[in-house]
Amino acid sequence: MVTFTNVDSGHSFQAAISFVAFSMRLDFTNGADPFTSGVAGGCTSIAGAGGLGWATGGWAVRNPSGPSACYSSRTRNNRVYRYRNVGIGIDVQLPSAMTLQDGRYTAVESWTTGGADADIDLGDNITGVQAIQLNFEFDVQHDFQVRFPAEHPRVLLAPDGGWSQWIDHGRRPSRLRQELPFHLTSSMDFSMKLRCEYPADGDPCGIRDTREDTIVPVDVDVTLPGMVNERDGRPAQFTPLTPVDAGAPRFTSPAYLRDRRSVLRFIAGQAAVDEMVKAPGSQWRGDITIVFDANP
Repeated sequence: MVTFTNVDSGHSFQAAISFVAFSMRLDFTNGADPFTSGVAGGCTSIAGAGGLGWATGGWAVRNPSGPSACYSSRTRNNRVYRYRNVGIGIDVQLPSAMTLQDGRYTAVESWTTGGADADIDLGDNITGVQAIQLNFEFDVQHDFQVRFPAEHPRVLLAPDGGWSQWIDHGRRPSRLRQELPFHLTSSMDFSMKLRCEYPADGDPCGIRDTREDTIVPVDVDVTLPGMVNERDGRPAQFTPLTPVDAGAPRFTSPAYLRDRRSVLRFIAGQAAVDEMVKAPGSQWRGDITIVFDANP
């Protein structure tokens, strides 16, 4: 296992690295090619080229996750070999990028080379480079985009079914609400929280009577199809939002979401309506900012 570390945040994870192939040029004094002929053990031959006293090619590892010794059944006959241009094929098993933070990740790993007891055993009496070092580097760049119908969308609260019951019959609505659709593209976890122009009693944001200093609460929730609330593991459906950062829900998804239609819902409940109707002809306003925090 090799440990990769984010150069900015220090976040780290482990990845499995397997050797899947070896290649080289092999010079030898005489006789049949011992590199691509008679390959046995845990490898198969990768065809290359060759001539009198030299060969190029490779060995492919049959089972990279559980390798066994690879060798040639050709007899040596006291020949002297020279290895050149040695190449290594590796397989790096990385976790899903959905689980990783943005940024650049690096890792360094070394393997000894040579004869017996070396990580890479090329045979007895090997001389030359005693170790190889590989420097790994890759970037994670998440996709995150939120699109609203307008740059500064307006939310007009109204009773279910409109105002006719109140205007024509004087029936007080039980609540005022409005939905604000948006489209979400995301490949990462994020949290959502509120910022209020007029904080109300408790956690909600509020709207204020433009003629007085009275503030009534407006509850805000969100539905994000395909996302899950990490706090309780439930689907993100009508999940309440709050201006309190410590209580902000964090959302995650097992898959990449692209242009997924989502909905914010704003509700002034019965208590708010009861207060509002005490001031006939009043107008109530307030800015509520929705914060999508990709680094929760």
